[in-house]
Formats: sequence, structure tokens, C-alpha cells
Amino acid sequence: MEEKDLGFIRKVREASPLDISSTVVDESICSHLVFFYNAHGRTAVYERMIRRGVEPEAIVLNLHGGGFVKGLTTRDRVYAAALCMGADIEVWNADYSLVPEFPFPCALEDVHDMVARASEEAAGRNLPLILVGHSAGSCMIAQLAVMYHRKGEGYPASAVILDYPPVRFDRSFTTMVEDPADERAMQFARDVDIFTRAMFPDGGADDHMASVIYADDDEIRAFPKAFFTLGEKDILTPDALEFFHHLEKLGCDVRCTVYGNSGHSFTTNRKGEYEKAIADHVAFISSFCSGGGKSVDGGDEKVGEIF
Repeated sequence: MEEKDLGFIRKVREASPLDISSTVVDESICSHLVFFYNAHGRTAVYERMIRRGVEPEAIVLNLHGGGFVKGLTTRDRVYAAALCMGADIEVWNADYSLVPEFPFPCALEDVHDMVARASEEAAGRNLPLILVGHSAGSCMIAQLAVMYHRKGEGYPASAVILDYPPVRFDRSFTTMVEDPADERAMQFARDVDIFTRAMFPDGGADDHMASVIYADDDEIRAFPKAFFTLGEKDILTPDALEFFHHLEKLGCDVRCTVYGNSGHSFTTNRKGEYEKAIADHVAFISSFCSGGGKSVDGGDEKVGEIF
């Protein structure tokens, strides 16, 4: 990659550091970090969060966004805390390898290992496992379907939430902007183009496991029960809807809500209709819990734009 692109990626990472000690979450939430080496010899980490005094009725594995270049941030902790406050669940905030140091499919391999770890524990505790992903994280939830198919494995989650997933990487994202005069949208697209070049330095963006929009019927027919949450103002939404309709035509148990006044990353950025979307996430997750749950906003942390 060009040095200017690498410099930009470094700035993106520096703009959203994870500072657990200062993150604003409800005092009733307790958490701890778990570090381990995954099957690929890379350091893996996740944070387990739960509301004090709660006997969890499900395990939720939350996969952050960040264009595959940025790791877990305080915004993901605020989102996860909102889930914990809304339902009797245990949330695992997972981190994964980043580009350009670890190009595709390294992050997906890390998530595969993390899901296996969560699935084993969920099964041992007789709890459903639900995967939630945002942007890059939700992309990998979709990519996992193709990976499992190729490995001859079943999808181990009871259900998934795909929060504004990118599902196609074989073209410039600038071509997806309807109005080239919209500088904000164009800048977002140019930034994601940089992330994509870092993810696929040697090509392969058109592989079905990378760009799941091209997946064959058999590769995604066993997709788990899914809830798509998309922003109307997100340039990625048309592709995500195309993938959703593909699943729908296959008879998969999928539903989708498009939030008309929201853009990309609105749930973790706490913009647009994020309160409604988080409440919808809690309601979907609670449907797998015998005790139900209540929806909450999740705090007053002020955040800015991320990808």
C-alpha cells in the first residue's frame, strides 16, 4: 500500500482508542477481559459483559465494525451495555485481527474461532448463541455462512443480527454514491476504498466468501434466523438489501428494517434512529430468552463518526 494510505489507516485507529477505565457504562454492568491465542497463533481478546445478579438466558457475541482496520472501541462497549440492560444476557465483545497487517481472511478466521469458542460454552450451559455484527462485523457474519459451507460445518448460532453489512468489495465504493457532488458520501466511499485495498492486497475481492452478494444458493441456504438493520442514507444499503432478498427467496427466516433518517454506523455512533434500532435489537434477542427483556437507550456517551 502507499504510505499515504497507511498513514490514513493509522489515524483512523488513533481516533478511536479503547479506554475501558473511562468508558461510560451503567454501574450495574460487570465485565472482564479474556486473552488467548487462537487456532492461527494470533492473540485474541474478548470482553465478557453482564448485568450484576443476572442469570443469562443467552450468549451474544458482538463483532465491532471499523472497516477491518480498527479494533474494539468504547462505542462498542456502550452498545453492548445497552443490550445487557435490555435483556438477561451475557455479551462477549470480540476483537479480531486487522488489516493491513492481517489481510483477508485473517479476521474471518479469527471470528470463526471465536464463534466456535462461544458455541461450545453456550452449548455447555444450554444457552442459545446469537451473533451481532456492525459493518465489518456484520459482513463476517454473512461471510461465515460461505466458510461453514466450504468446511462442511453447520452454522452454530441460533440467530444473527446484521447491522449495516457491506457485502460487495469488487468495485470502487465511489461508484455507489448517487450524487457525486455529495462530498460527505464521496469521502466515506474513498475511505472505504482504502480499507478494501488493505484487505485484498493480492486480489480476491470477488470470491464468494469475500463478497457474499455473489454467493450461490447452496452456500447460504442454511443461513440462520437473521435480522438486518440498515440506514436509508447508507450507500451500502442497496447491496445489503439485494443479499437480504436473496436469502428471502431461498426461504430463510429473515427480516429487515430500514431506518429512513439514518446512515452508516448509526447504532454505535448513536445517531439517527439509533434508540429505535437498539430497542429492536433487544427485542429480537429477547425473543430467544424465556424471560423477555426491556429496551433501554444505554447511556449518554457522546461519540463521533466512525466507519
